[in-house]
Amino acid sequence: MNQIKKLEDYCKLMLLDYDIVKLADENFTLLVDNKGYRVITDDQRLIFDEDMEFAPFEILEENEIGYVYEFGGRWYLQNSGEDVSMDELRYKGKAKQKLPTKSFLGIRSGYELMNGIGLYKDWVKKAKFLGIEALAICEKKTLSGALVFQNECASNDIKSIIGLTIPVKYKDYSESHDIKLYAKNFQGWLNLLKFNNVLNVDGAHEIKEDYFIDNSDELFVVIDPKSSNYKMISKQLKSRIDYYQLDTTNFLNDERDDEFLDNLEEYMRSDLKPVSIRDAFYLEKSDFETREILWTTAKAFDDKTDNQYFKNNDQYAAELINMFEREDRSWVRLFKEAQANEANIVENCNFIYATDTRHLQKYI
Repeated sequence: MNQIKKLEDYCKLMLLDYDIVKLADENFTLLVDNKGYRVITDDQRLIFDEDMEFAPFEILEENEIGYVYEFGGRWYLQNSGEDVSMDELRYKGKAKQKLPTKSFLGIRSGYELMNGIGLYKDWVKKAKFLGIEALAICEKKTLSGALVFQNECASNDIKSIIGLTIPVKYKDYSESHDIKLYAKNFQGWLNLLKFNNVLNVDGAHEIKEDYFIDNSDELFVVIDPKSSNYKMISKQLKSRIDYYQLDTTNFLNDERDDEFLDNLEEYMRSDLKPVSIRDAFYLEKSDFETREILWTTAKAFDDKTDNQYFKNNDQYAAELINMFEREDRSWVRLFKEAQANEANIVENCNFIYATDTRHLQKYI
C-alpha cells in the first residue's frame, strides 16, 4: 500500500484535515471537506483512455462522490460522471494547524514578472483555506496588480493591503537595498505612485534615499535584512523605519546564508522592532524550482532559496525555532512581538482604491 502512504504524506504536506478509511473489499476512501473519494492505488491501472476521458472504475460506495488519484507526482480529485477537470487535492475544507494565521503580508505573485508565480485567485484560495482575514501584496517595482488583487480579496471577504517593494540607494553606498512599503490611506497610496513613477515611467533603477524619506508619509516602512546591511543604515533613514522584516529564508549557498543570519542578528540586537513578514514568491514549498526556471528564461538571477512560499504560522514558527539554539527560548518573545506588529500594520492600513467613479481625462 505504498500509494496510501504517499497519499497520507501529500495530505499532511498540504495541511489537509483528512481521514483514510479501509473498505471491506480492500479499497480505500479518502474523506476530506466532508466528502468521500475512492483512492486509486494500482500504479498500473489506466486512469485516462485514449480520448482523455476518465476511465470507468468499480461502483462507488454510498459516501463517495468520485476518485482521488496520483498523476505526475501530485494528487487530483475527479467527481464521478463529470468531465476531466484535474482538480488538485489542495485547499479543501479548513487547514489542520495549531496556530491561527490571521494575516499574510508578503505576497509576490506573477505580477512581479519572471520572479513570482501564481494568480491572485490561487493565493486567495489558499488564504481562505488557512483562515486568513487580511492579505498584502509587496511586489518589487510594480503596482500593476493592485486593483486585481483588491477585487479578488473583496469578492472573498478578505481585507486587502497594497504594498510595494522598492530598491533604495543609500547616500554613501553604491548598491541599493530593498524596503517594503504599505499604504495606510490615500496619501500613502499617492506616495507609492510617486515611487512607481520614478521606477517605471522615468526609468530609474532605484530610489534615492533623500527622495524616499521626503515622500514616505502615511506608509509603513519595513526594512529587509536579506538585502540591507544594518551597518549601512543612516541615522536619518533609521528614524523613518517602522520595523525590520523577521524572515526565515533559507539560502542554499552557505556563505550567503551565514551572511544573512549575521545581519539579521544585528537587527535583533538593535532598537528596531521586528514584524512577521515572509516573502512568498510561490504557493507551496515544492514550487521553488519553478521560480529558478523563470530566472533562466529572463536571464536574471537571484540568490537561490528553497522556502520562500506561502507559509502559515505553524510553518513560520517552526523555521524560526530552528534559527535558535535548543535551550534558547528568546524566540517566543520575538515571535509574539513580530506578530503584534504585523497586526498593527493590518489594523492601520485602510486604503481602498475607489472603483465607483471614472477618472478619464476631459478633452476639449
